Amino acid sequence: MEGLNILSSVMLIGVYIIYIRQAHNEDSTPNPATWTIWFGVSIMNAVSYFSVVHQNGWKMAYVATATVLMCITFLFSLFRGKFTKLKLEEIVALVLVAAVGIFWKITPEVSATHANILLQGVFIISFVPTARRILDGSGKEKYPPWALATAAYMVAIISLMAGGETNWISYLYPIINGVGGNGVIAILSVIKKPSV
Repeated sequence: MEGLNILSSVMLIGVYIIYIRQAHNEDSTPNPATWTIWFGVSIMNAVSYFSVVHQNGWKMAYVATATVLMCITFLFSLFRGKFTKLKLEEIVALVLVAAVGIFWKITPEVSATHANILLQGVFIISFVPTARRILDGSGKEKYPPWALATAAYMVAIISLMAGGETNWISYLYPIINGVGGNGVIAILSVIKKPSV
């Protein structure tokens, strides 16, 4: 199990190295809504996920790796001016994300486990702006980092299963965000040619 968690984390490091290089070379145009959501939500997700996996550091390794690297990529894109301009629906998505975060913090009866479930819905929302930009041709993405991320999260799921994890909530993040979200972007980036 530990070996699979390490493998997943190493694969995620590769994902972000490739993505930052693509953004630097303008082969990818990071969507500000998606990455801003990930910057905030990934931190909340990591904190709540730690409780979901019963504070098991090995099961948490890939989540911590992804969180740190998402934040680094966000800061790189922000300070290097690699973001595209925000559209109205992306601003709405950011407001919804902020509302979930505020709800979690001001509602004491919402446990870390419940918050983690809510955050998976936010992760679904976070992929929409990037997907829309690919589909309308106003943004561009190349598939390698998205496909590698999908594979890394599949390894994380296998690791949870091999480790005997029985808490179904611990599978939501790697399935929804990892395989689902990244997989959709990987597929769209292959079938839709950018016009920019």
